[in-house]
Amino acid sequence: RAELRPFGAVSGAVMLGTTMTSAVHAVATRVVAASGQLLAGATHQVAFQAVSLLSCTAIPLSLAVQGLLSPWQGREDGEGRERVREVVGAVLAMSAALGALAALGARLAVVDCVSALTADVDVAARLRSVWPVLAGATFAWCQTTALFGVFVGLGLLAPFVRVHATAAIGALAYHAAAGARLSDPLLRAWLGSLGYSALRLVLYSPTVGALMYGRRAPKGETANDGAA
Repeated sequence: RAELRPFGAVSGAVMLGTTMTSAVHAVATRVVAASGQLLAGATHQVAFQAVSLLSCTAIPLSLAVQGLLSPWQGREDGEGRERVREVVGAVLAMSAALGALAALGARLAVVDCVSALTADVDVAARLRSVWPVLAGATFAWCQTTALFGVFVGLGLLAPFVRVHATAAIGALAYHAAAGARLSDPLLRAWLGSLGYSALRLVLYSPTVGALMYGRRAPKGETANDGAA
């Protein structure tokens, strides 16, 4: 039915984006597992749980912005553009602050309070050795989570899917090329995850810039296309 098309469009786009993100993380885990290094595998799992937990603090922000932006989806008038600009600007500021706090939390967790995560001294040492990459990944995940809410809330589904697809291809290409250059599987895996998020932020930026400074809303397939 016509009124269900927006639901299907949003669900499909989110499923595709989530699937591609999960695939990138699965490949990173496979890189570590294929090395046969038990220490690297244990460290990767502890690190993934810590970073995932800290970056989840941006989920409420993502959900809130979806609710705030959805009533203004497709609005081309001055009031609509101004409202979107205000909300997106606020989200960018809050996600940056939240990401910085989460990154600090990652540093504290894997360096100063690492005994709360593991009792193994070797795992603790490996966590400390890669803490800058883990902190960077935590910060980037918070930003991509917040922008997820912006794109879904405004129904910018085609750009959303293109960003995830392009970034996933880039991450997989990195893993294919990095094998001969990086002997540390743990570092290789987390640099890939960080790069995937950073590339998404770069690819999101033209659309975000248009929302903030453009005279017209960015074009792209929205959840309301075909719903009339």
